Formats: sequence, C-alpha cells, structure tokens
Amino acid sequence: MNRRVIVNGKLHCTKCGVDKPVESFNEREPYSNGDIRYRSHCNSCASAASIARYKKKGGHKGRRISSYKWLLENKYKLSVEDFTLMHEEQEGVCLICEEPIENRFTNTLGKKTAVDHCHNTGEVRGLLCNPCNVGIGQMKDDSYIVYKAWRYLDRWEEQ
Repeated sequence: MNRRVIVNGKLHCTKCGVDKPVESFNEREPYSNGDIRYRSHCNSCASAASIARYKKKGGHKGRRISSYKWLLENKYKLSVEDFTLMHEEQEGVCLICEEPIENRFTNTLGKKTAVDHCHNTGEVRGLLCNPCNVGIGQMKDDSYIVYKAWRYLDRWEEQ
C-alpha cells in the first residue's frame, strides 16, 4: 500500500506539484488500521478539475439537457428524435392553449414543455406547456371534470 507522507504538516499535490498544508486536502476513507487517508490532489486542484469537467459537459444547460434526455428515454420511452418530431408535428405549440413551447434540443424558445401522458397506461398523448399540463393534472385527467369546469367558466362569461 502506497501511503502519502506528511512532512512538516504538508502533503505533496500530485496535480500542481506544490507541497501544501494538510488542511488543503480532503480526507478519504481511512486505512484499515484507522489512519487518516488524504486525497492526492489539493482542494484547489480538485475544484479546478471539477469546474473543467462541468464546462466540458455543457455547464448547467448540459446537465439540464442530459437529465431531461434521461427522463424522456426512461419514463416516456421517447428518443430525442421522437420528441423533436412531436414538437415539429405540433408546430411548436401546446396542444391546449396553442402558445409556443420550448424544445431544449433545438434551442426553440417558448413555455416550458411537459410530456403529457396517460397515468394508467403510460402512453404519451402529446406535448403541452407546463401550466396546461398541471391544469389537467389538477383535474385528475378526467374529461368530465374538465367539461364541468368549462361549463362553469362559460356560465360566468355569459353574465
């Protein structure tokens, strides 16, 4: 086992090559005998490497796109191509309010897009803006409740 040697309270960073105080290194899981074990890179180098990885993967937008892609593929069984095709077939608008909806994969701007699906079968019905999707969800995806809400609103518009 190759143990890191502390000399005068300092450890050698294998990334930048500088001897730094032990406090500049994060601890790892201890050795089997209980001795403290330290990371090979100082905190500054570890942080710089983490930022570089983050930027290489597209930063916040890259994370957002990759997690949305995972959701599409695993929850809705849609590929990015399927999603983009649906978006194009709907002419980039919500199927209820007809307001523009975004496509994160082609940088099309609009309201946040929700994949509407049947909660019983999992079948994808279409793309909606988030407010419309939440609205029908609040009405339990029940067309009769939506009809009654429409009738209620319609009655008040007549007055």
